[in-house]
Amino acid sequence: MVQDTKTKFEKERQNVLKALTKASKECEGSLKTEYTKFQATKFCKDKASHIQNFKDLFSKFEVEKEKLMVQYELQR
Repeated sequence: MVQDTKTKFEKERQNVLKALTKASKECEGSLKTEYTKFQATKFCKDKASHIQNFKDLFSKFEVEKEKLMVQYELQR
């Protein structure tokens, strides 16, 4: 029974790590895409829009990262 519980927690921990890694890669890809768009922009209005998109992306992924880190810490 103890071994089963340890195995279950290890699987859950691995799932959290996979989710964290996936979210991290998605964030990196989104930031690269947005940065490319930002570099191509010539007008201040458009740049302001892209800066807001950067802020939104960081915010979204920071919230996701925090949730995953809490899950990870609870499983330790």
